[in-house]
Amino acid sequence: MLLEIPDAAFTESPLTASELRLEIALYLYSKKRLSFGQARKIAGLNVVEFQKALTTHGLYLNYDASDLQHDLEVAQIIR
Repeated sequence: MLLEIPDAAFTESPLTASELRLEIALYLYSKKRLSFGQARKIAGLNVVEFQKALTTHGLYLNYDASDLQHDLEVAQIIR
């Protein structure tokens, strides 16, 4: 998908293209519209870099009780 944003939209905003990609990725991840992997790819960051970006922006990994339950079930199968 290609998203075009006119340069004129940023005449009063000092955002660079990479900063905008990060902001969009963080926002959509925080709203649970994107997975961690999808968001980090949009941001153009590796796993550790995206985790650091989440922390810097006061955000947390989307991981809840159902995720933990799933991980425990998978661990039992592997064991």
